[in-house]
Amino acid sequence: ARRALEPEHELYSLADVFTYTTMISQCNSHHQLRRALELIAEMRSRAVPLNVHTYSALLNVCLKANELDLSLDVYAQMLAEGCTPNLVTYNTLLDIYNKTGRWTDALNVLKLLQHQVRAGAGGDGHTTSSLLAATQRRAAATS
Repeated sequence: ARRALEPEHELYSLADVFTYTTMISQCNSHHQLRRALELIAEMRSRAVPLNVHTYSALLNVCLKANELDLSLDVYAQMLAEGCTPNLVTYNTLLDIYNKTGRWTDALNVLKLLQHQVRAGAGGDGHTTSSLLAATQRRAAATS
């Protein structure tokens, strides 16, 4: 497997969670899921901790690659490791649940977002767009 930086490279020791998260995010635009997973494995082998931004980036790569089951596995792993989702994570989950027709799960995410709004961290335009798209799909499916 190809490394982000070879150990001999002078910048190898400087690669941190921000560097890896940025590289994973770049995989997103090229649908390079395998590369993103290699970067996660490299992070783990180097004991670089994953954070909410890293997980959210990987979720987005999985979504764009249409690997929806894998994205849900990534989300479960994120929670199991005690990493708290943020608004980006929840918006990505709404997109995943919208694509898979998992309306109850989407509603549960919206309930979590309501709690965040009450705590002062509200939704955004993407949240509203995801909700409207899910509602339109649900209406089309039932008519």
